[in-house]
Amino acid sequence: MSLAESINYPTLSCMLLPLNGTDVLLPKSIVKEVVYKPAMTIFGEEEDWLIGEIDWEDYVVPVISFERLCNQTRVVKSNHIRAVICYVVENFEAFPLYAIEVQSMPRPLILDSRALYNHDGMMSKYSELISYYVKIGSKELAIPNFQKLEEILLTRAT
Repeated sequence: MSLAESINYPTLSCMLLPLNGTDVLLPKSIVKEVVYKPAMTIFGEEEDWLIGEIDWEDYVVPVISFERLCNQTRVVKSNHIRAVICYVVENFEAFPLYAIEVQSMPRPLILDSRALYNHDGMMSKYSELISYYVKIGSKELAIPNFQKLEEILLTRAT
């Protein structure tokens, strides 16, 4: 056994969210549920990042387009969207949950700490909404800055 094989690297259990452009990784601990074709109240602004809201388990949950929030194009490939319902990390009283729109099924992924890096050239591309990037093969995956995301949501939720 080599030295590298004997080292135990910390792992993180994640959910890979397939989005248009950069895919997103969320810690599995904040994902509450994936809802297929949710009954959603759509808001009028097509270019807005706040798409609408869904009634889910006694909550009104805001649904966001992470692509639009990062100034990317929102592409709706079908009417079979899914909403990934997430717990708020900072525990804001205004809303305990929010949802991210995805076009196909999220999948679980376990990463070790060697995959995390902070790529300064990419940081400016999405401003402060991305905390880290993970590289798996040739694919870069983004880990959101949850504090900033929730601050933005809070300004619209109140």
